[in-house]
Amino acid sequence: MNQFPGQNYYPPYQPPQTPQFMPQQQPQPQYNQQPKGFSGRYISDINEVRLDEVPMNGVPCLFLTKDFSAIYLKVWNQNGQLLTVRYSMDQETPTQPSTSDPMNEVYERLNRLEEALTQNRARKRKESQSDGS
Repeated sequence: MNQFPGQNYYPPYQPPQTPQFMPQQQPQPQYNQQPKGFSGRYISDINEVRLDEVPMNGVPCLFLTKDFSAIYLKVWNQNGQLLTVRYSMDQETPTQPSTSDPMNEVYERLNRLEEALTQNRARKRKESQSDGS
């Protein structure tokens, strides 16, 4: 039976080992990365833009006028036509600040409110005096 006291008949328990799979490196396809952002330059007139300056891969090209009055966006569409969009900022006339002091408006409103309250108080006094006589 047990030749050696204090020893077990069974070997120590070892959990079953699952085979570990190493992920295989698969070659990923290389795509031509298009540069992010826009290309373009400063121009004096839109007529100085040449056709070869606008990329034919659908990336828009920006042309800013030197006086910053307009921005032109040029892009080739799927039909092979060159589209041009003009952005310009509308010149608004600056609003004239009011020459009146804002505190004057507050004082005027307070005065009107005070007059209304005194008139109301005077009216109530007259009513109470006429009722009491």
